[in-house]
Amino acid sequence: MDQIFEDHLPYMIGSVIAALALVFAPRQTTWAKRLAVSILVLACLYACGIVWLYTARHNMGESYGYLVGGILLGILLGVIAGAVFLSWIIVYLIGIKKPKQTSTSQSMATE
Repeated sequence: MDQIFEDHLPYMIGSVIAALALVFAPRQTTWAKRLAVSILVLACLYACGIVWLYTARHNMGESYGYLVGGILLGILLGVIAGAVFLSWIIVYLIGIKKPKQTSTSQSMATE
């Protein structure tokens, strides 16, 4: 196994599992679901970027540029996913605490 996969494989698997858990979280609003899907896209983009760096490692000469590129890609996508995750938490909690609205026909029937 190459060093880039040894370094990034646990993070790739963990990010995809965490993103899938967010997508399938119960009682989500539409915006929370959209944010969860965007986190899943970022997790898949991270895995695809690492695979791309692995396949392009011979074009980078004898340097460890592909390892540095993988670290920078992981940091960049991690910061973006962290910001989206904080947004997801806020939207999810607001959606849970939002009182259920009754329709006008139900309110008129009780009067």
